[in-house]
Amino acid sequence: MTDDADTTTVEFELIEVQRIDRGPIIATAHVCVILDGVEVVVQGLTVRRCKDGTADVSAPVYRCPRTGSWLPAVVLPQKLLDAIALEVLHAATGYRAQLVP
Repeated sequence: MTDDADTTTVEFELIEVQRIDRGPIIATAHVCVILDGVEVVVQGLTVRRCKDGTADVSAPVYRCPRTGSWLPAVVLPQKLLDAIALEVLHAATGYRAQLVP
């Protein structure tokens, strides 16, 4: 028997994907993540073309005022980010993507 307090229902919905095709940037995306009924909108996911011909989806970033380095604005669990990335890549490119280990 499982304890419901130890589980969380997480869903996501792709709100928008905007093609950019400028330099390495293929597109940007907005996603609604629903955590136990609470909606959180993540704006600014970026789809980038990698040098090896693959594509990568990354969370939005901001520049740290103290160090000047770019840091993720949102840290999502890897499993959730992977699922979102597959949907975003499909919407941005029209191709079904697969995760590369």
